[in-house]
Amino acid sequence: MKSYTEYLWFNTTSRREYINITSQVEEAVKKSGIKEGLVLVSAMHITAGVYVNDAEEGIIQDIDNMLERLAPFGPDYLHHRTGEDNGDAHLKSILVHHQVILPVTGGRLDLGPWQQVYYAEFDGRRRKRVIIKCKKREVCCLCTRNIIKTTVSHRYQTVIPAGIRERYNIREGTRIAWIDQGGEIKIIPLPAEPGKLFRGAGKGKDLLGLLMKYREKERKVNE
Repeated sequence: MKSYTEYLWFNTTSRREYINITSQVEEAVKKSGIKEGLVLVSAMHITAGVYVNDAEEGIIQDIDNMLERLAPFGPDYLHHRTGEDNGDAHLKSILVHHQVILPVTGGRLDLGPWQQVYYAEFDGRRRKRVIIKCKKREVCCLCTRNIIKTTVSHRYQTVIPAGIRERYNIREGTRIAWIDQGGEIKIIPLPAEPGKLFRGAGKGKDLLGLLMKYREKERKVNE
């Protein structure tokens, strides 16, 4: 499975509420079957947010106090001319932001020791939802040694910056890989069909194998 989508529904009893949804996100990642990739968690409303922080009651209250100081409930916001009374909720949503993107490693949500995922409700007492979208990792290798940058998708296609295309007279849409070696650009033409072998990359090895080799090497260096 390349991607998986799930929705969480909320209907809070109070106007403002902070709900730990880490377990639901972990369960969605498990259902997706994705081993390496990313998961997007996004509030689908403009008066709510999603953030990552500690699951400690004091910091949760501190966050609420901070947001209330910056965007207090009650003042005559210009937005209230529409008949609404939730101008503060819109501003609190901007401050917290509405979504986070989290890593998936080894089929599990890869969070730090104290990191938890929270849904922040700023205008509750009505039904709202959060979208969770898990996305499988495409082949991407960022190396700091022999190969500084190599980016190729699972279809052996890559987006080449316009400046590089112009410099090397590369037509837009050309199926190539580009490698920046200390400022020197090396162009590797890709095969017409994925999986075919080609010359110029790893002495006959296919590009996918070459990238995975460097990715594994870099991971060991960083551990």
